[in-house]
Amino acid sequence: MIVPRFLLFIFVSVGLSAIAGCGRESKPAPADLILAHGTVHTFAGPAGVATAVAISGDRIVYVGDDDGASVWKGERTRWVDLAGKTVLPGLVDAHGHLASLGRSLEEVELVGSASRDDVRDRVIAAQAEAHTAP
Repeated sequence: MIVPRFLLFIFVSVGLSAIAGCGRESKPAPADLILAHGTVHTFAGPAGVATAVAISGDRIVYVGDDDGASVWKGERTRWVDLAGKTVLPGLVDAHGHLASLGRSLEEVELVGSASRDDVRDRVIAAQAEAHTAP
């Protein structure tokens, strides 16, 4: 029968492929940059500290210990020894300085003024607006 032999062939092929791959770990593509021997804060729970980071392009591909990072090292990988320095995740700090904001609302915006006449016109317009404001 053709179908059972074909299925047997498929099963044997898949089985041999699986056996051939056992015990062999594939090495990842090399990272562009590895930061090692540092204190890397991940803020991922109580154990949120590592010693190394591997970066490929614009992606962090590994965070962990130095030995694990070495797997990502290739011929062109830049390896930076942090010598215990700290690495923090990129933090976006959105805040305002209210005093500066208040002062800026009392000042005439002169950025982009092209001439003395332009400056004069902006000052006159700001003065007129100040007199009509509640």
